[in-house]
Amino acid sequence: MPIPPTTSRPRRRAKAAVVAVAAGALTVGSVPAFAAPVDADAAASEFSLAFDFGSATSPVADGYERVANTTLYSTGTPGLSNPVNFRDRGAPDDLRRDFIVGATTFSVDVPEGRYWVEVLSGDNSAVNRTELAIEEEPRGLLESVSGSFATWQGAVEVTDGTLDVGVARDARLNAVTISDVLPPDALAAVVTGVGSENAVELSWDAVDDAAAYLLTRIGPDGVEVDLGETTTPGFVDRDGALVAGSTYTYTLRQRSEAGTVSSAVRIEVTMAVEGVAVPAAPAGVELIGAGGGSTLSWQPVEGAIAYDVQRTDHLPRGFAPLERVTGTELEIPVGPDTEGYYRWYYRVVAVGAGGASEPSETVEHRRLIDTHLVSEMDTSAAGGGARPLVGDVTGDGRPDIVFMQPHSINSRALHEGPMVAALTAFDATGELLWQTGEVDPAGQNNTQDIPAQVHDIDNDGYNEVIAIMYPDNDTTRDGRLYVFDGRTGEEKWSFDLPDPLARDAIVFVDASGAGYPGEILLKNRYTKAWLVDREGQVIWEHEGRTGHYPWPYDFDGDGREEIMIGYDMLSPDGELLWRADLGDHADTIWIADIDEDGQAEVLLGGEGTSAHRWDTGEMLWSNTEPTESQNIFVGKLREDVPGLQVFGLDRIDRSSNGLDGLFMIDKNGEMIYQEERQTRGCYGTIPELLHDWAGDGRDQMLVFFRGCGEPAGIFSGDGQFMTELSEGDNVRMWHGDFCGSGRDQVIEYVQGEWLRIVASTPDCELADGVTGEPREQAKRQYNFTRYTAGETAVAPVGAPASIALDRTDVRPGDTVRITGSGFGYEVVTAEVAPGAASDSRAASSDAPADRMSVAALLGPLEIGSQAATLGDVTFAWQVPTDAEAGEYTVALRSLAGEAEAVLTVSAAPVDGGPGAGGGSGDDEGAATDPGDAAGDPAAGANGGTGSSGDLAATGGQLPFGLLVAGGLLLALGGAGLLAARARTLRA
Repeated sequence: MPIPPTTSRPRRRAKAAVVAVAAGALTVGSVPAFAAPVDADAAASEFSLAFDFGSATSPVADGYERVANTTLYSTGTPGLSNPVNFRDRGAPDDLRRDFIVGATTFSVDVPEGRYWVEVLSGDNSAVNRTELAIEEEPRGLLESVSGSFATWQGAVEVTDGTLDVGVARDARLNAVTISDVLPPDALAAVVTGVGSENAVELSWDAVDDAAAYLLTRIGPDGVEVDLGETTTPGFVDRDGALVAGSTYTYTLRQRSEAGTVSSAVRIEVTMAVEGVAVPAAPAGVELIGAGGGSTLSWQPVEGAIAYDVQRTDHLPRGFAPLERVTGTELEIPVGPDTEGYYRWYYRVVAVGAGGASEPSETVEHRRLIDTHLVSEMDTSAAGGGARPLVGDVTGDGRPDIVFMQPHSINSRALHEGPMVAALTAFDATGELLWQTGEVDPAGQNNTQDIPAQVHDIDNDGYNEVIAIMYPDNDTTRDGRLYVFDGRTGEEKWSFDLPDPLARDAIVFVDASGAGYPGEILLKNRYTKAWLVDREGQVIWEHEGRTGHYPWPYDFDGDGREEIMIGYDMLSPDGELLWRADLGDHADTIWIADIDEDGQAEVLLGGEGTSAHRWDTGEMLWSNTEPTESQNIFVGKLREDVPGLQVFGLDRIDRSSNGLDGLFMIDKNGEMIYQEERQTRGCYGTIPELLHDWAGDGRDQMLVFFRGCGEPAGIFSGDGQFMTELSEGDNVRMWHGDFCGSGRDQVIEYVQGEWLRIVASTPDCELADGVTGEPREQAKRQYNFTRYTAGETAVAPVGAPASIALDRTDVRPGDTVRITGSGFGYEVVTAEVAPGAASDSRAASSDAPADRMSVAALLGPLEIGSQAATLGDVTFAWQVPTDAEAGEYTVALRSLAGEAEAVLTVSAAPVDGGPGAGGGSGDDEGAATDPGDAAGDPAAGANGGTGSSGDLAATGGQLPFGLLVAGGLLLALGGAGLLAARARTLRA
């Protein structure tokens, strides 16, 4: 682009230091109001200059001239006072993606005169605070959050033939434009009418040689309306669509005689007449339920022309307009009989000729699942930065909580992995059980895994706590892996790591086919992994992009687990089976039968989300709509979407003032929805799959660390907010079943301060979780990770849901073994009701009392945790001794299917009464199945019931039948339920 000749000799000036002052016109937005270069065909008397700053090779926007970070000023050559750095973010466009960075002054020779100058400053990936000076005069601070850009625009007088633009502090400079076609000065507005005769009078100073003035109006809805043009410096807007109390933005440009259109000047106008009283805030606002909806009503306000109803679903987010009405009530489309969940806050503003009133008092309209406190404890003894592991370390059948506290994290540890400083065990009531190691007063780590787990590593029936720690707390030595007795915290054994950096994560694997995960996979941060035995002997090692947390799974059913490590699938012997050709690294791994063919697939999150065949790595589908799939989970979240759903978190913008959002993908890789967050500036969201919080058998989304005014809590797969949990950026969450109910409870905690366990129902009692038998650790609890990894059980294909009874004719006191198949990944509920299958629905909990002798004893009862193992469930039910003779319906139900069978109960109880367990000796199958109460040594065949059929457990044994589903062992007797963990019987 040629430089116009100067009318005076250019000079070099000492540049004054730039300071931040409130000067000039600043605008900020994700899409800045930045002038394009003036038409090159404009008359010779008019000119424009447009400069795009970056490197010598970065893209240049159309119509702009390149200024590289090394381009220096000289007479006739625009440039910088000194070389600086540059950045190229690759987005959002050629003008804004790249910029120079570093304190400098850009100079360009121009004729003396008055110019309209615009300066663009911002960064698509970081916060920006750039101090600006033009012609040595401070022009203010250009501030923008990540992904946004700030613009300074204003008239500048040049008297010496050189225009100077100086930047300091963050000193980011994307673009500069200069034009001698200026917008009009002194734009002003007066509201002279509101209501029946709206009128906004605009005025401005005339511009010499202006051919016309162009006007637009932008309303509260963001829509720009063209008001046309005028040749005189004034305009009256009499649009009847103007709304009292609303704010509008008017823009004004001039078109020169040569046809060049200037940049715009703007003014905001609120529709209120000066001197007229503002209405009072509405009073008496209330919500009244009415059928399937509700009505919001309030008292009339003197002087009000209309009322604005505003609402929000979260108070820190602020209110938004819902509807303007002229009356004093509004029908709300949700109410007492509405299905689903909602939580809205409403308020009303009265508007009149004098403007808008203060808002009314706020009323809440809600249908949520409230939390019920189960337990609360002081965890300060665990130290700052400590995160909880959940597992039964006492052996009483109820999970306990072991806090793992890392040493103080530093820049080195971010890349090498932290070490455990202290382990502190509490039971679920908050009693401190034991502590080992030494709490580090500066210990913190919120960004990566801490190398500690709860697992029965020696397969003796009791959990150990395994951690990588410095010997004797000496941080100058290499770490060792320690195995502690979960009951006492005493060291059982330890061994050296295969490499000093093999401490990023601990994963337990059954690579040998022993029937339990007895091998240990260790890894460094990103490049190498080692499989060792429980004594620390290296079995094999692997190099590759290991990602964050590997996941083992027996894909081929041979009893030995393959291992997905980052993008690499390894055999149990460490052989590379395949490698996914994907960018960056694997942030998240999930195993599930996503295509419903009866075989598990591998789902990877990182560079998008993709599904792969486990044996070849063939990509089944890929969805790259998420920028970075930081977390993915697979579950049954939606009834209206066939198959499983993939729920995840997208890190849309990774900067410190970034943006994240939830998303959901169907089994074919198609996007179901992507969250449009209301706020940006926080990307710390942590999601987690929660099971059956609502009692509907579905999975839900536990979402916390939202920040920026977004609520933390539980969402349904339909996107409905179901439960609000603790606010604050320091509150973290996890989950577990502490009450033996088969449903998740939520853990809320602040590291080193407190922990709470909350449930969705008021009947969750900690005492019910104590069975007297050790609870086997679930896989996702012994392979605990801050980063997402896990699996969803695979269901058999082709067979509908079915039910089988080991006998169909029984007497009171008998135990019936019930087996269900083909239920898939769903939670299965068991139900016994009087009457044959045809009328079992009528004999529900709503039936008359004389029809409920059994239904009252065993109503809907959930079994399993997240999924029926391989699609099958098995449990045993003892017929109460007072059961009436007749036919009963035994039903198994889930979202995926249901099946029923008819059971006939004879009139007389069996010999031996309630202690008989499996019934009389002449009943086929009465006590021959080792899974029955009489045949299973874990059951305690001689436990008994009273005449009412209530469960009585003595000597720590489990009476009656055993139920095994998803790793849960349930013993049932009459109205009682006792839960324990079922362990694999070992020789």
